[in-house]
This record gives sequence, C-alpha cells and structure tokens, in this order.
Amino acid sequence: MKLKNKKTGEIVEVESFYLTQTQELCLNYINEENKQKVYMTDKIASFNLDWEDYEEPKVFYIVEQRGIVGSRFRTGIEYEKEFKQIGNYFESKEEAEQAVKKLKAWKRVKRDLVSLHWQRERDGNFSVWGEFKTGNTLRADVFLDNHSEDLDLLFGGEE
Repeated sequence: MKLKNKKTGEIVEVESFYLTQTQELCLNYINEENKQKVYMTDKIASFNLDWEDYEEPKVFYIVEQRGIVGSRFRTGIEYEKEFKQIGNYFESKEEAEQAVKKLKAWKRVKRDLVSLHWQRERDGNFSVWGEFKTGNTLRADVFLDNHSEDLDLLFGGEE
C-alpha cells in the first residue's frame, strides 16, 4: 500500500502498520530514497491529518495529429470525458494503434467508394453493389477483392 504525506508530498511504500502496547500508532515505511523510516503518533486523528492514500496516476491513450498514438495522465473527469465523447480514448496503447489502422482502412475504402447498396433477395441472401469514384457501377465482388483486408479490419466480427 502507498501513502502520501499531505504536508511534504512524499510518497511512501508501507511495510507495516500497527498499534504498540502503549496504544501508539506505528507506521513502518520505505521513503522515496529507499530508506526505511518509522512514523509514530498517539492519535489516529493526527495520522489522518498527515497521511492519505496514494494512487498512481492512470494513463490513457489518444490518437494525436498525423495518426500518432500519445498518452495522457488522467487529470480530471471533464478532461477524460471530452476524449471519450469523440471516441478518442483508449485504455491501452494497442487499442489506440488498432484505431489508427481502422481509420486508415476506412480512408482507403472511402477513397474508392461513393456508395454501397444492398438488397435482400427472396432466398434470404443479400445482393450487394457499389458505385465507385469513376462513376461506374461495378459489381461488389470487384470492390471486395480490392478491399478485403480493409473490410476484414473494419467489420471482421471481432466485436
């Protein structure tokens, strides 16, 4: 367990925490310089005035300019909320890198496709065709052949 001294800002790793026979509160800890220290007080209230729980700052990841993955420390709920609202908030670097790959794949698909159409046939299967930037209406299989990897990445059924 880690504690933070409210007065000095020192962050310590607690080794042991106990009451002595004389009812003093004893805290054995290792400070930031890896030195073993002892804190003693006769009142729990004094302890609470001096120490508080310490949590490591949590990191989240975002996609920055030019598709570069960057990290941010959580500095407040509102700051975090702003990134979440636009879908630019990731718990891990790997998630953010995957999002960059998907954005690039979507860009390639959009580059070639004006619209995609489908209809359900009587047998329950779908008929799919697309209109490409050249203005030609081509069969969907041509588009699918050209963009199968991108479409697998975007709609590959992972979720």
